[in-house]
Amino acid sequence: MLKGLQTYSGANGLKLTGAGAITVGDIATSNSGGVSFSNKNGLNLLGNITSAGSISQTKVAGGTSLITFGDTNSANQLILQSTTSGLPVSFDSDMILNKDVQFKTVGAGAITMGTAGVANTTIKSGSSGSSNLSVQATGGAVINLNSDILDATNNLGSLAISTVSASGGKINVASRNIKTVVLLVKPLLVM
Repeated sequence: MLKGLQTYSGANGLKLTGAGAITVGDIATSNSGGVSFSNKNGLNLLGNITSAGSISQTKVAGGTSLITFGDTNSANQLILQSTTSGLPVSFDSDMILNKDVQFKTVGAGAITMGTAGVANTTIKSGSSGSSNLSVQATGGAVINLNSDILDATNNLGSLAISTVSASGGKINVASRNIKTVVLLVKPLLVM
């Protein structure tokens, strides 16, 4: 467990691999350092991530890799962003949002959420209510939404997906199911 603000100024950034649960608070990197998680079981992201490199999460085989965003006792929205032009943000496991979450990249940095396949990953709100998810990429980036957005009782309050650029951008949706109170997608949707 890493509590409080963790700052990494080296080019290696932060790389965490765990067979058990991983719990982290705020993380900031500089000098092109990225943030990488490989988890077999739970990954609890309780704070913001501001990375000068890419941000990635991958599953370790043999477990139930689940990502939980936010502390139910906090009023803060979580922001996960890559601040270096062209670097991606990707998460490939099921996600539970206990707070509103925003994923951001700059300068054509792609964002990929979930894995498409025989059984899509899912994104849903935690038991504390209808959390909101915002996904924003700039500079003509591609957003790949591969997760199903639904749950029998804990649907997202809203899902906003946007690419912000004079040169456009592309949004690919491989979700088989999207159930939310509000859905905003702009500018181009490819299904």
